[in-house]
Amino acid sequence: MIKKIFSVAVLVFLTGTLIGTGTADTGNYYADYYGKYGTKLNTNFSMDYPEYFDAKFDPNTGLTVSSTPGGAEIFVNDESMGVTRILKNKVISGLIPGDYTINLTYPGYTNYTTSFPLADGEVKTIEAVLAQKEKV
Repeated sequence: MIKKIFSVAVLVFLTGTLIGTGTADTGNYYADYYGKYGTKLNTNFSMDYPEYFDAKFDPNTGLTVSSTPGGAEIFVNDESMGVTRILKNKVISGLIPGDYTINLTYPGYTNYTTSFPLADGEVKTIEAVLAQKEKV
């Protein structure tokens, strides 16, 4: 009995953070970008397997980014998302629909900045050309 209660407590306090509360009747249901999921604690302290539901947003919503020169650092709403590639576009997916500002930076070149709205399921293509700074 104590072992079962302990395993339930470990599940509820995943990585030291309370991830949900519920009753044996309602279970624990969570909603996030990828959909809804949950568990249900039965009256005999056994757990039902998680249930999964449809995603709230299209997980393919995102960007493809290329730049000249390649290797520019990509910032999406001031968060670094990696660097552009030389032979292939950098794909950034899993974005939630909304307004975005993209900045690309490369040493010795002027920054490229653009802002736009992104709809659910849309994949926006960004082809940035960074101009070389004048040498002083």
